[in-house]
Amino acid sequence: MSQPQDQRASRPAQAPDQADGPTIPAGQEALVRRMVAPALPPGWTFLQASILPVEVRARYRWEGPPALLAEPLLAELRLAHASATSEGLLLGCFRLRLLSPRAEASLAPLREALLASVRAEEPAFVWERPVVPLPAVHGTTRWTPTPAEPGPPDPGPAANPEAPVEDPSALRVRRMWQLGRYREALVLLDDAIARSPEDPSLHARAAVLRGELHDTGRAAEHARAVVDRAQDSPGLLLQAATVLLSLGHEDEARRAADRVLSAAEAPSTALLLDVASLHRDAGHYASADALYARVLSLDPSSAEARIAAGTLCAWRGETSTALAHAEAVLAVRPDSATALCLRASARMLSGALPLALEDLDRATALDPGDPVAAVWRGEALLRLGRRDEALSETRRGGERSDDISNHVAAQLLISLAQLRGGDFPGLPEYVLRPALATLWKDSAATAPLLPPAELPEDPDPTALEALFEGALVRLRGNRSPVATYVRQDGSLVRLAVPSSPRVASKRALWRFVATGSLDEALAELDRVHALVPRAAEPYNYRGELFLYLGDASAARREFERAITLYGRSRWAYIGLAGAAVIEGRHEEALDHLAEGIVQAGAPGPTTFVYRGEALRCLGRSEEARADLMTSVRRNPGRIGAWVNLALLDASEGDVEAVRATVALLRRRAPGFVSDALEALSLDPSTDLDPDGLVRLLEQMLTMLRGNRASSCVTYFTRDGRLRAVPPSSDAEP
Repeated sequence: MSQPQDQRASRPAQAPDQADGPTIPAGQEALVRRMVAPALPPGWTFLQASILPVEVRARYRWEGPPALLAEPLLAELRLAHASATSEGLLLGCFRLRLLSPRAEASLAPLREALLASVRAEEPAFVWERPVVPLPAVHGTTRWTPTPAEPGPPDPGPAANPEAPVEDPSALRVRRMWQLGRYREALVLLDDAIARSPEDPSLHARAAVLRGELHDTGRAAEHARAVVDRAQDSPGLLLQAATVLLSLGHEDEARRAADRVLSAAEAPSTALLLDVASLHRDAGHYASADALYARVLSLDPSSAEARIAAGTLCAWRGETSTALAHAEAVLAVRPDSATALCLRASARMLSGALPLALEDLDRATALDPGDPVAAVWRGEALLRLGRRDEALSETRRGGERSDDISNHVAAQLLISLAQLRGGDFPGLPEYVLRPALATLWKDSAATAPLLPPAELPEDPDPTALEALFEGALVRLRGNRSPVATYVRQDGSLVRLAVPSSPRVASKRALWRFVATGSLDEALAELDRVHALVPRAAEPYNYRGELFLYLGDASAARREFERAITLYGRSRWAYIGLAGAAVIEGRHEEALDHLAEGIVQAGAPGPTTFVYRGEALRCLGRSEEARADLMTSVRRNPGRIGAWVNLALLDASEGDVEAVRATVALLRRRAPGFVSDALEALSLDPSTDLDPDGLVRLLEQMLTMLRGNRASSCVTYFTRDGRLRAVPPSSDAEP
C-alpha cells in the first residue's frame, strides 16, 4: 500500500539506484516510458519520468522560438494508477500540468501527442496550472536521458526478450474499465482478440471482464480458450479456472486447477494457496486441506495457510485444532481480523461467549466489511440476550454477502431473533426449507430436527426455535455465506441450496450496465419471472432498472406489482421512495420508507440515502446528516450518498467539507467527476468557487438520475451515454 503523501515527503530523497525499486512489475517500465515519451511534436523535449507509488509523472521542456524562452516553459504529465499487478500497470486519471504561465498554445500539440499515446479518449483529462516540482521521491523508478541520447532510451523487447511488454491497447482496456467505460473497454478488447486470436492473455482478460458483467456464455468461451492455449502459464490457467468456477462449471474448473500445478515446475507457496482457495470455493475440501498442509510443510509461518486450514477445521467442528491455528497467527499478528474471527468461532463452539464477543468486537472494528465476523457477532449478542443488537448486526453481515437470501446462517439467526422478539414473519422464501430438509436427512449431527416437509404453514414457535437451533448446530463452525455440514460418513460437504430469484435478477441488471440495452435486460428479467412466477424480486429489479433510467412512473408500476406479490418486500417500499424523490415528492418518499419499516422490519441499506436526500431537500438538516453519514459509513461506495452529503454541507456553508468530499469523489469516481465537469463546460484545472462546487454536485445528482446504489452505480453523460462507476473497496476512505 502506498504511503500517505506527508509520510513520503518527509523521507530523505534518494538517488534512483538507491530507491526501493519500481512499483510496477519488471519489464513494464519500457512500455510506460513509450507512453509518456512518444514521438513528441517539434519544440518539446522529454526530460524525465518517475514511477511513484500512486502515479507516473513525466516532465517536458519547451525549446521552441526564443521569444518563448524568457523563462523556462515546462509541462508535467501525471498518470494516476490504482494498482500494479503481475499483468501490468492499471492507470486511471490523466492530468497535464503547464508549469509556466506563458505560451499555453505550445502545449496543445504536446497534449494531442500524449493523448494518442496513452488512451483512446479523454474522460478524465484535466488541465492544471500550479508550478509543482518533480521531487525525488522514495521508492520510485526514474528515467532521465543522457546528454549523448536526447531521446529516452528504450531497450524494449529486443534488448530484454524476457520482459513481458504488453500491448498498449491492453492498458487502454484496463483504463476504460477502471473508469466505468465498460462497453468501450469490451470493444477495444474484442478488437485486440480479433488481431491476435491465439493470445491466451487476451482471452483471460475477456473471460474475467465479461464474467464480472454476468455475460456468462461469452465469459465461459474465453475461459475455455485460455485452457486450450495457455499450456505453460499457471497464472492464466488459474484465472480461467476461477472464471469457470464462478460460472458454475465446477468440473472444468477443477481440471483447469489441476493443470495449474502441473504447468509450474516448482510451484510457489503463493500459487499453492491460490489453487487451494479455488478447490475450497469449489467445495473440494479434502483437496484444499492437502494443499494447505503442503504449504505449511514448506512455510510453517504462513498465516494465510494457517487461517484457511483452521477455518476448515472449524467448519468440521474440530474446535481445538481451529483454536491452535488462530492462536499461532495471533501470536505474531495480534491485529489479524481473520484470525480473531477464527478464534471467536472456536470460542463460540466451546461456549466461551464473552471472550468470543471480545474477539468479534475487535475483528469487526478492524474489518467492518467481513460478513462472517458480523454474523458470528450477531449470534454472540443473541446468546447473551441482546436481541435487538443481534438482529441489526446479523442483518448487516448478511447484507455484506453477495445475497442475504442465500446466506443460510444469517437467515437462521435472523429468524431465531425474530421468534424470540415475537415478530417472526414466517419462514424466508426459497432457501431455508430445502436447506433444513437436507440438514435433517444427511447431517451427522445428533441434535433433534423436525422434517420440514411436516411443518405446517404456521408452525408452533417452540418447534421452530428448536428447528433453527438444531440447524445452527449442524452448521458447526461455519457462518460464512457458503454453508457446509458434515455428512454421516464424516466428509465435509457444501450445503446445496437453490439460488434465489434475487441473484438472477441482479445479473440481469448488470447486463444492462454492460450492454446499455433496456430490451435485453427486461427480457432477462422476464425469464426469471417465468421460472418463479410468484417472486417479487424480478419486479423489484425491473423497478430499480427504471430508477436508473430516471423513469419514475415505470419504476412505481413495477414496485407496486412487487408489493401485490409480497407485501413485506422491503426494497419495493424503498423503490417507491426513490421514485418519489426523482419527482420531488419528498414527504411522500418519507411515508413510503416508514411504511416499509412497518411491513418489513428494520430499514434496508438504501433506506438511509433516499431518506437522507428527502430530509435534506425538506430542510431537516440534522436528520438528513444522520442518515447520510450512516449510509456512507455502511457503504463507502454509495456515490449518491456522498453527493447528497456534500450538498448538505454546502447548504450549511461548510465549504471545506464540500471540497474534501469532492476530492474524495475525484478519487473514487474520476471519470464521473470529469464527465460532470464536461457537461457544465467547467475547466477542471481551476479551483471551483462555492457556487461552482454546488453546480458540480447538482449536475452529478442529475446524471445519476434515480441511482443511489453502492456497487452498481450508473450515470448518463450529457449526450446520453450510459456509464458506470466501478465498484470500490468497502474499506473506510
